[in-house]
Amino acid sequence: MPPAAIKPKHVYGYLDKRAQLGAPAKADKEVALLSAILEFGRRHGEVETNPCRGIEYNPTRPRQRYVTQDEIELAAEVA
Repeated sequence: MPPAAIKPKHVYGYLDKRAQLGAPAKADKEVALLSAILEFGRRHGEVETNPCRGIEYNPTRPRQRYVTQDEIELAAEVA
């Protein structure tokens, strides 16, 4: 599909499909990358508009991440 043919409905369809497959956060990142590429194309006159602009991303929860013992030890070494 040529970039100029991409419409918001295609972007939402992609987000929905990826969310159904269990990867909503990854889909959000992929659409953010697509948006950056299309915005570059818009600024350089390759596409008229960025169809990703204004897209509402999939709702996601922040991930709980804990520092490992190895990371604590490494931080202590370099401090």
